[in-house]
Amino acid sequence: MTFGAARAKFLEDSQTRTRPRTAGEYTRLLNKHFSFGKNLSELSRQDIAEVIDGLKDRPSEQKHAYVAVRTMLNWCVKRGYLDVSPVPPMTFKSKPRERVLSDEELAAVWHRAEGFGYPYGRIVQLLILTGQRKGEIVGLRRSWIENGRIVYPSAFVKNERTHTIPLGSQAIELIEAQSGETDLLFPSRFDEEKPFNGFSKCKKAFDQEVEIQPYTLHDLRRTFAARFLVIRSRCET
Repeated sequence: MTFGAARAKFLEDSQTRTRPRTAGEYTRLLNKHFSFGKNLSELSRQDIAEVIDGLKDRPSEQKHAYVAVRTMLNWCVKRGYLDVSPVPPMTFKSKPRERVLSDEELAAVWHRAEGFGYPYGRIVQLLILTGQRKGEIVGLRRSWIENGRIVYPSAFVKNERTHTIPLGSQAIELIEAQSGETDLLFPSRFDEEKPFNGFSKCKKAFDQEVEIQPYTLHDLRRTFAARFLVIRSRCET
């Protein structure tokens, strides 16, 4: 069996066994980084290691790609397509991120988002206002919003538990301002049943006019949490 055929079978199976977001990540990572034009039995540890080593400049992507291909090839072993997985044992060292944006930096990002507009700009604004993960905002559905709250179903949330968060008036206004007839608040341009997925290109264009130190979208979540702790501390005292 070729690698491509095995990949197609694995991705088809993952659609039924895993959460949609997980299956989507497997699809993205395996199609983007692993395009071996050979049979499974011909894959070597060196083949896998070369791809993973080529992602050293992107530590997070490197680890996720490694997990995806390891999961796929372990699945192939269980299905009898391989006797032994060729994925080598690898460890990754990364420094935990501690980036918290200052008030001035956060204001700069907010104002840039206002001018950048839908969909990326609105996604960034909701990340700032809610402190949610990128996937939780981009996958947000209108049917999950009720009485000024977002109620995430257990099948969607990372810890597989129903998750409810309150929305401030500004967040509610942003959500209500989004026109469209789809349930997804931020659907893909090419498929209304799939969420927006143009982050890399949009962030590059977005950051060209934001004069602050490099940051990630997850840093906005960390910034929200840091400010929440400060506010709670002041209230308790």
